[in-house]
Amino acid sequence: MTETSSKLQPGPHNSEQLLDALARVLASNTFAEVFRLKKFLDYVVSETVAGRGDRLKGFVIACEVFGKEDPSDAQTTTVVRVEAGRLRRRLKDYYESEGRNDPVRISIPKGAYSASFSSAARESTQHGPTRAPGTVRQLLLQPGTWVLLAALLALLSIVVLKYRPNSTTEPDILHGSRPTIAVMPFENMTGEDPDNSFAIGLTEDIVIDLGSLSTLDVISISSVLPYRGHAVSPREIGLKLGAGYVLQGSVRGMPPNLRVTARLHETATGRQLWAERFDRQVADELALQIELARKVVASLSINLQDEEVNAFGRRYTQNKEAWYLYKQAMNLANPPSDPARLKLAQQAFNQVIEMDPDFAGGFAGGAYTRAFMVFFRHSKASFADRQAAVELATRAREIDPSFGLTFSALSFIHLSERKFDLAHKMSKQANKIQPNDPYITVYHGFIEATIGNLEGGIELAERALRLDPLSARTPYLNILGLLHFLAGNYPEALDALMRNQERGGPLGPGTMQFLAVAYSKMGEVARAEITLKLADTMTPESYNWEAWFLSAFKNPALPHKVLDEIEIIREGTTM
Repeated sequence: MTETSSKLQPGPHNSEQLLDALARVLASNTFAEVFRLKKFLDYVVSETVAGRGDRLKGFVIACEVFGKEDPSDAQTTTVVRVEAGRLRRRLKDYYESEGRNDPVRISIPKGAYSASFSSAARESTQHGPTRAPGTVRQLLLQPGTWVLLAALLALLSIVVLKYRPNSTTEPDILHGSRPTIAVMPFENMTGEDPDNSFAIGLTEDIVIDLGSLSTLDVISISSVLPYRGHAVSPREIGLKLGAGYVLQGSVRGMPPNLRVTARLHETATGRQLWAERFDRQVADELALQIELARKVVASLSINLQDEEVNAFGRRYTQNKEAWYLYKQAMNLANPPSDPARLKLAQQAFNQVIEMDPDFAGGFAGGAYTRAFMVFFRHSKASFADRQAAVELATRAREIDPSFGLTFSALSFIHLSERKFDLAHKMSKQANKIQPNDPYITVYHGFIEATIGNLEGGIELAERALRLDPLSARTPYLNILGLLHFLAGNYPEALDALMRNQERGGPLGPGTMQFLAVAYSKMGEVARAEITLKLADTMTPESYNWEAWFLSAFKNPALPHKVLDEIEIIREGTTM
């Protein structure tokens, strides 16, 4: 379905106010490096203000903004739809941060390309120096400015954006059928415990208990920690994280006697569903977090299976230092396509084993890092590393057969041997054990794709992104983009890969290859060629990327969709 436009509706704003609103957006940090979107926004706002909103059809914008003039090319208007989606998300991000106090807000309603304008709910009393209407816009749009910016765009759009603050825009993905909850860090109001270990430990324990449920989506703690200490309403948090419910709480008193208060809010209505106060001692932490988890489950009317009830309160280790080091090691290991990160993580997992040899996590993590060294063909002793991974995973299963990462590691060991059925079996088991672990979820999505289940893989990758929407250094969007490409969903593939890039996500040589072919399929030939050249410079001469990619899929036709497109791009650069 193509998007249509509508004429500018009469409103309380004059043209100077509307163009000043545009100038504010174009001069913002949020739009600092997205010259393509700046040009798009300036064009549609200027045309709408001039009364030509009814001209804003997909083909017109493709010609005027993106320089595409072939009406028979299906990608001509498709690229406009993709960029329009990115522009809507970027505007949302701007008005939730820098532009929250702007007196006039700009939007591009879905189903239209003409701009819409509205007054802010309230104006800030702390504006900076007054800016003459339109002056910034006039500076940005002087003759020749956009020509220069367009020339720089191809290079800037493929550079690793490590100096740009991570975007916190919520992912534009439909929520799943299960209820979703965000457990916010409990506020420490005891005046003691400067490290806040009791409050944070209580939060993590509740997340672990709720995360074991297959009927509930639990937002990763890495995505809720940025809100710690910020005065943000539960409804705003829920909307930002894509959570239908938000649990908040506080800890008061003087150890060992503590008073814990918990409140459950519904995002859609903003109302408080449940609140309760608990007077406990520090020694009662385990019983308290089990009770809190049960109260939440009861409030959401979730039916628990017997094994889920028994899992509440189960902890992988009582050694908190070993637990926190394990989590740090996992952060080091991801994304696992980087051999240097894997080696550092491997050392950390060895320390975890030394700290607590009865904790399965150290052994599972060791198997995990070695499995990916072998799978990505970074290992110089693949047979030895494969054997070590199997031995470590075996030890982890003996200690705790309910530790999901163990099975995820085994799945990639089997995948490296092209034992696809065994890889799928292990990955499915990992996802069953820990259904709310975003890494296990997205890797299971990749495993599903390797056996040809692209639709199921896409669904799992989207779910991983829902579970951990704010962590930038994650592979969720890269894997989602690849799977969309293999499924022939080229606009969605490009959108996911560019979103990863925009928020400062990982950009290894494989990701750049996928981005190049997505550009190519969308008709962005020049950008595809430059991106592929950059990917080549990032790939070590000794590394055969194509051979690895071919070996990762049961059906060779799937990786050839990427490899054949790469050849087309290369042929174009030599002609």
